[in-house]
Amino acid sequence: MKRSPAAVLFICFLLCGAAASAQEAVSSCKGDFDGDGKQEEAVLSRIAEDGSFTLSVGNVSAKGKLENGEADLVKKVDIDSSDKTREIAVHTSGPSDDNEWLFYRFDGKSLAELGRIFGSCDISGNGIIIADQWMGFWIKKEKFILDDTAKKLKAVPQQFYFVGVEAKVKKSFPIFRTRTSKEVVANLMEGSTVLFVASDLSSGDYGDEWYLIRSKTGLLGWANIARIQEKVEGLPWAD
Repeated sequence: MKRSPAAVLFICFLLCGAAASAQEAVSSCKGDFDGDGKQEEAVLSRIAEDGSFTLSVGNVSAKGKLENGEADLVKKVDIDSSDKTREIAVHTSGPSDDNEWLFYRFDGKSLAELGRIFGSCDISGNGIIIADQWMGFWIKKEKFILDDTAKKLKAVPQQFYFVGVEAKVKKSFPIFRTRTSKEVVANLMEGSTVLFVASDLSSGDYGDEWYLIRSKTGLLGWANIARIQEKVEGLPWAD
């Protein structure tokens, strides 16, 4: 069946309209982002399942990409209330509440990416962001500061991270004086409750971390999670 030229044009119009609709804004926010005393609008659009998106403020735009999933929100944040600017954050909740934020600064002429943070963010306006990051059975508190010279968010690593989670010993195992020592501080008693006090994440290998553990009698020693995971119960493991 042949279509008239008018029908073909009408179909093309519908298809183009559908394509344009896919590029429409999914989220927006307003604020004086560059500190000039005027309100601007930040618009999040052109999102894709691979995490890519376009962020626009007026005629200025930047392309970005999230790692945990499709962008679902753009919002105004104030990392440092002592300056006149306001930052822009693009967010995804990921496939399973895997929060991720990509932060931008607008100076009136360009959008600069400040950095990426995973987890739930506490932004109090003092130039610091505290992120809660899920580590399998505990929440890591990670600190970020806004470096105005480098125009970047920088992590402030800790030697050890507080854990504060209790577990029950299912099968006795030793805790050691140091992470590299074979000197046993105590053999934890089966059935006793112990406290995972802190974690050493310096190995960089998830599932191979060392934990500082306090025994029922108050003794402290180190154990590797890969060697004791099946010997404790009650840890709130979740993806």
